[in-house]
Amino acid sequence: MLMPKRIVPISIVPLDPSRDRTLARDAIEHWSIMKLDY
Repeated sequence: MLMPKRIVPISIVPLDPSRDRTLARDAIEHWSIMKLDY
C-alpha cells in the first residue's frame, strides 16, 4: 500500500523542486529497503 502513495505524488507534483527531491529520496530509500527486505 505504501508503493502507490509514494510513487504517485512524484508524478503528480513535478513542479515543486524541494518536494520532488524529498519524495524522490523517500521513494529511493523505500525501494532500497524493499529490495533488501525482499
